Order: sequence, then structure tokens, then C-alpha cells
Amino acid sequence: MFAPLPGDHDVSHPVTSPDLSARGLLDALPDPLRDTASHSNDIESTGLMLGAIPLGSRVLDVGCGTGSLSHLVKMVRGATVIGVESDPDRAESTKGRGIDVHHAIWDEPTQQKVGMFDAVLFADGSVLHALWPL
Repeated sequence: MFAPLPGDHDVSHPVTSPDLSARGLLDALPDPLRDTASHSNDIESTGLMLGAIPLGSRVLDVGCGTGSLSHLVKMVRGATVIGVESDPDRAESTKGRGIDVHHAIWDEPTQQKVGMFDAVLFADGSVLHALWPL
């Protein structure tokens, strides 16, 4: 069992980086600004996700990370993408890609603020951005 970190599973003090949940699974925490979706291949997971998104749709990317997938969705599908990211450095990286991003966790106030969408992405462990417990 791992010792709790400040903010672990406590909505009054949300974890600032979802990578903290990886402790014990990896030798070291991953680079928080890694680019995990920089290509589009129709038979890979990114290509499959892109193919499922309607052209010109409004898309929510929960846990958008550095915005690489959000940027692909915007460019390939002509979508309007809104990101939600709990890590401030990743949120800033997403903004740098021209994506509207909210530095927040996914909760009811955030949902009401961003509105309705045609498609929602929860890719690459994004469930960590939701309030605990689910």
C-alpha cells in the first residue's frame, strides 16, 4: 500500500498531476509534457478515435494532456475542441496548440461551464481527471 499524498482522493485538494496515480506502477513518473498522439494511423487507436468523430463536431477532450490528440481532432476532423486538463503545464501546452482548455478536473461545475458536445474523448487514462470515487 502506498502512503497517501496530499490531495489523494480528496475533492477539496485535487491531485495536480494525474501522473501521481502511476506511482508504484512505473520506476519513475513519466515526462508530464510527453507527446502521446502525434500521428494518425487508421488502424491504430488514434486513427480509430478520429474516424469515430463526426466532421465539424464539437468535441470535449477530458484529460487532454499536451493537446496532441485535441490538435489532431481539430485538424483532421475540422472539429471545435474544448480540453479539460488538471496539470497546469499540460494545459498551457494545449493552449499553445490553439485549443481552448480549462485547467480543472471533470466535475459538475466544469461540465456546466463547458456545455454540450457531439463527442467526448476519455483517452490515455483520462478517468484520473474525474472526481474520486467515480
